[in-house]
Amino acid sequence: MFNLNEITSSSSSDFSPVPEGEYVLKFLSVELKETRSQTGKYLDFCFSIDQGQFANRRLWIKFNVINESSTAVNFALKNLKSLFQAAQIEISTFDLDDNGASLFRTIMGQDRYVNAKVTIQPENNGYKAKNDVEPYSWSPVGLVERFATPTPPWKQELRPKTPF
Repeated sequence: MFNLNEITSSSSSDFSPVPEGEYVLKFLSVELKETRSQTGKYLDFCFSIDQGQFANRRLWIKFNVINESSTAVNFALKNLKSLFQAAQIEISTFDLDDNGASLFRTIMGQDRYVNAKVTIQPENNGYKAKNDVEPYSWSPVGLVERFATPTPPWKQELRPKTPF
């Protein structure tokens, strides 16, 4: 049984933009969603900031891949290609027939990190201020963590040799 009365709500759900700067981002998810006007679809990528004061804060990038405007689609595909290159993801074609599931499996098969420049898009026409995210290069963070030994070899205890 769950007792929701014991749960305290925290005010740590801060959705304000993070300060402008460069961040290491980790891929968390990608989802194909319908546009608000229901005339197209976009890929919604979710990332988390990996290090520093804003570690674990989430950022999103949307790519409008199905739209009545060919200019919007070309812009999205160009930026999507840049993201894949930055993350060292080798994809030249992909299909959205399965709502992006195969794309998700390809991208999320292992930890992926990118360096990104984050800027703030100011409040405009009733929309709140938000972050713009521009991935620009691959980050070796995941590799370093995966292959690093916690203790350097010169500090490790020597194992006594067992006679045979």
